[in-house]
Amino acid sequence: MPVHPADPTYPFLNVYTIQNHVGLEVWNGANGINASNIRTRKYWDELNARGEYKYVGLSNTDSHTADGTAITYNMCYLDSLTIDNINNSLKTGATYGTNGPQLRFDIDGISMGETLKIKADKRNVRVNIKAFDDLHPLVKIDLYRLKVTGETEDTKETVKSWDLTGQRVSIWSESFDMNVSPGEFYRIEIQSEKAAVGDVPGFACSNPVWIEKTNDAANHTGITNIKLNYSGAKLLQTKAGNYYIRCNHPERLRAGHLKVTAVRGARVAKTYDAIERVFQITVTSPDGANSRCLKIFVIN
Repeated sequence: MPVHPADPTYPFLNVYTIQNHVGLEVWNGANGINASNIRTRKYWDELNARGEYKYVGLSNTDSHTADGTAITYNMCYLDSLTIDNINNSLKTGATYGTNGPQLRFDIDGISMGETLKIKADKRNVRVNIKAFDDLHPLVKIDLYRLKVTGETEDTKETVKSWDLTGQRVSIWSESFDMNVSPGEFYRIEIQSEKAAVGDVPGFACSNPVWIEKTNDAANHTGITNIKLNYSGAKLLQTKAGNYYIRCNHPERLRAGHLKVTAVRGARVAKTYDAIERVFQITVTSPDGANSRCLKIFVIN
């Protein structure tokens, strides 16, 4: 993986000619929005526009001493904490770089590093974005659309941008519908007032969600709505977007009390374990090849 390819001190002669790698270090050092890192992400976008490979973007502080480690780091999506799962997350792009702000991003349930497969030349989808920062207010959220053209070119355009400057917002979310087409890919960048460590802006950068055409059934697993139909309990969410239920009598709950609506064509199965006090929701894609499991814990 090429590291800091746009660093003026250690420049690559031609980053576009490097082969046999899975991605780029798209953010080096503490400041994610300095000129070098902005240029590196442009390299990244241009490489992905060629369409020869889905190049992953990783981030790190590049510290040569222990005291500078993990100022900038990668957050990975894992089914369980194992070395193999961490390596797979980094390799496939199920990760985002950050120096403080946190993000969640999916399109019809397909998250960063994954590919949404659609049958038509255009489809209306549900986009879900969540951002939060435990230490400093959020400043800006940008959603970018890029395209695979077969050429080394800059195709980035801003789909939506939310300016939160001065609003003192530390938790933010947005869900909306938009049209997507095969050959596109989307990624998110987030800024907050300050990084968790150091006197630089807070920043987070997602890996892409890819859109491809398929002749088979679609692979989406998105959930559009969850509703609890039980008067003695309340469905709540953490700032990271995880659901949980507060209930004085968990033993009275049943799987049927939870109503789950998925994106058209996806199948929903629900169970409730009264002993463990947990609902499990499994959404299976129309093509049967993709599934998403969501657990909702019940507390007193």
